[in-house]
Amino acid sequence: MKYVLYFILSIEHFGYSYIWFYPKHVMSLLNTTDPKNAVDKVGKFCIIQKLLQFSSLLIYGYYIRKKITIKKNFDYKLLLIGAIIIYIGQILNISVYNAIGKNGVYYGNRFGLNIPWETKFPYNIPFIKHPQYIGAFLSIIGGSILINTIFNFGSSTFVLNVVLFYFFSYIFIIVVESTPVV
Repeated sequence: MKYVLYFILSIEHFGYSYIWFYPKHVMSLLNTTDPKNAVDKVGKFCIIQKLLQFSSLLIYGYYIRKKITIKKNFDYKLLLIGAIIIYIGQILNISVYNAIGKNGVYYGNRFGLNIPWETKFPYNIPFIKHPQYIGAFLSIIGGSILINTIFNFGSSTFVLNVVLFYFFSYIFIIVVESTPVV
């Protein structure tokens, strides 16, 4: 069951990789020659994929539910820390979308659209090279803090494994997107 979960969680990043290396083939698969249409379809794919990921996590949580209990006493400071981390992550994500739009977020440059290089927030933070991925990962970290603060997973390392899986998935896509293409 957990391998099915990890497969579902990985579809998104393998899809991004395929778009990065084979954008013309992706456009052919999407049955379009219009780059903006391809961006729209990839955006819809991403929404469906996020819903699939979230549903899979819930289903897996239900599958291991016998190990899960709600903690009677939990640290409200940790809840606040988790919420703040999610908030910072979402500020980065929303700011990326506002800065480069859906054409930038959903690989319009790979489909042939001219996406100007952006230098405003969050791209002007010198120590953050990939603000969208950092934002997404911060949201996952914050969410895992909230989940681990409220629920007791017994001996299950489910949340840690999912966080580590996402971490390495984002590292993978950062490496892919750092690969020069012709």
